[in-house]
Amino acid sequence: MSLTQQLREREKTWQANSEDTDGWYEEGINLYQQLLRIDPFNYSDYNKKLANLMLEKARNEKMLHGNMLTAERLLKRVIDIEPDCSEIYYRLAFINAYTKKWEAVLFYANEAIDLGISLYEEIKLSALMGCAYTQIGLKRRGKEQFEHAFMQNK
Repeated sequence: MSLTQQLREREKTWQANSEDTDGWYEEGINLYQQLLRIDPFNYSDYNKKLANLMLEKARNEKMLHGNMLTAERLLKRVIDIEPDCSEIYYRLAFINAYTKKWEAVLFYANEAIDLGISLYEEIKLSALMGCAYTQIGLKRRGKEQFEHAFMQNK
């Protein structure tokens, strides 16, 4: 059995034992990184699966463990794989608000909006951008963002 076949078998076993633990995510990430190196014919499929795993692990890091730095690091790695995924930028905007990096909040929020997000997400980002603009001293821009969020929420 070739190494690719062995890894594909390991993938089936790994998927069958699905659980929401750090170890399970790490195992999947390592598995897809290995498959990416040795099986270029399925590159886009492995890349997508790797990006989804990293995104899920980042969500867990942020929500379950409160580990914003690890979540941010994972999300930035996902950008390299899926640069057009608005959810990554949306989450990075909120992580950077937690760490009070207001210019980064504005950058990631604008990226998320440009890539397309739901109305609910847009309302949340508009309010967050209002906070960010206010924190960096652009109070008029902050007020505009708060008003935008309010009007969208009607």
